[in-house]
Amino acid sequence: MNGKKIFAATAALTALALTGAAVAVDGGIPKSYQGPGGPLNDNATSAGVTRFDIFVPDHGQILDFKAVNLDIAHTWVGDLNITLIHKDSGTAVTLVDRPGVPESTFGNSDDLNGLYSFQDGFAPLPNASGATGLIDPGTYGLEPGNSLDAFNGLDKFGDWSLVITDNAGGDTGALFGWEIVLNNVPAPGALALIGLAGLVGGRRRR
Repeated sequence: MNGKKIFAATAALTALALTGAAVAVDGGIPKSYQGPGGPLNDNATSAGVTRFDIFVPDHGQILDFKAVNLDIAHTWVGDLNITLIHKDSGTAVTLVDRPGVPESTFGNSDDLNGLYSFQDGFAPLPNASGATGLIDPGTYGLEPGNSLDAFNGLDKFGDWSLVITDNAGGDTGALFGWEIVLNNVPAPGALALIGLAGLVGGRRRR
């Protein structure tokens, strides 16, 4: 299984597409934060839990949490539970929760392989297996009853954890990289810097 060399560029383009439209909607400042990946622990050899962290060093109230983007490959998606946690507040939302379970014992047997963006307003990963054996990369919704709006109003500062749990043995995978994309109101100090930059820019134009 090879890591994808194009993740950084693809993720940047995805974030740009997501946040460019959001500025006109709510006036927030769009920002994305990237985190590293790694192999996913298999349930057959460990507890099957793998945690990946992003530390957000700057403050700002979240106006609109846009997306969680994952560059991921794993056989048998029905094994997986994927949860995003803002550790400072304890707020958590579930992106994926064993598609096809409990409708079937083992869930959807399709694979993940590519860039998957999880956003509100879209259908979640399918419960039923498809004809190709692969869930096409693209944009999907969260698990029913979950919403990225749960993070709105929080200070984005601190640790964000992506917890991926493999609930059955025999199928493996890896996360090649991930990012969160949000719009926020900058902290007062940042607002002052933005104002100063605008003043300097205005002087240069004259």
